[in-house]
Amino acid sequence: TLDDDDEILLALAQELGTLPDSSCSTSLTLSIAGEFVDLVGGPLNAYHLLSLLESLVAVDEASVRDTSMCKVVRQMTPEHITEHFVAVVRRLVTREWYTSRIAASGLFQVSYDQLPPATQAEMRAMFIQLCRDDLPLVRKAAATALGGFASMMDPASATAEIVPDFLTLASDRQDSVRCQTVENAVALAALVPVDVKLNQLLPVVCAAAKDSAWRVRWSVGNKLPEICAAMGPDLATSVICDQCLIPLLGDSEAEVKTVAASRAHGAAQHMSPAHLVAKVVPACVTLARDPSEHVRASLASVVMKIAPFLGRDVAVQH
Repeated sequence: TLDDDDEILLALAQELGTLPDSSCSTSLTLSIAGEFVDLVGGPLNAYHLLSLLESLVAVDEASVRDTSMCKVVRQMTPEHITEHFVAVVRRLVTREWYTSRIAASGLFQVSYDQLPPATQAEMRAMFIQLCRDDLPLVRKAAATALGGFASMMDPASATAEIVPDFLTLASDRQDSVRCQTVENAVALAALVPVDVKLNQLLPVVCAAAKDSAWRVRWSVGNKLPEICAAMGPDLATSVICDQCLIPLLGDSEAEVKTVAASRAHGAAQHMSPAHLVAKVVPACVTLARDPSEHVRASLASVVMKIAPFLGRDVAVQH
């Protein structure tokens, strides 16, 4: 683990978590014969590999940080997870070098459900610490992991502890952090009470559709079907259509219009036919004359998929 060649470190990281029936992703890794979990005595001794993996997750190269620690941890006993793995997370979260904190962000949901309640509370507190980190790269990593980690929690904990920091990240000054807003909102919508979804999550999604950064608006367009499914048909028709779909179809950036058009049919299935005729069809007519051929091609690929949601007569008419 002292080698400074990123390809060697990546191969070592992958191999440390390899099971007898696993296949490695690179030719370099295939050349290394090792099934380390078995070699150290099986799952009961898998925790001995954590010290090696802890060194690997702190390196600068992102592909090396994406190691097989998760695979190793899932083979460990609940007692060893609580005693050894949580200790690794503690050290990574508190290290000064930012790559360790970035690596820690993706580890919280691993075997979270096997931890005792007190340790789960500690894990949530450490994750919140990363959400409030001074470095944008760490906050971005935490935002990327937020939805997956929240999905492991009970609804009360997700609502009380995670939603406040989700709202803070959604208004972060860095657009790379805000780009994670929509995916997290979709994940949280399945956990929080209806009033929280309506009064806190929905306004954040609508604000993201009007964000000054086009990449944030693109992220909304890319998740339109998931947003509509998470919010339900009533909100999809009355709010998402007017405040997200229609503005994105008329966005100033071709990339945003292209992705919104490509997802329009997925969103349309959650909306009432009358609203589709009144709002979506006119927007599609305008989009069909867009100067960008990519936008027109994107619309052409899905326009017939919208027709079944309109009804035969209306589809023929328009």
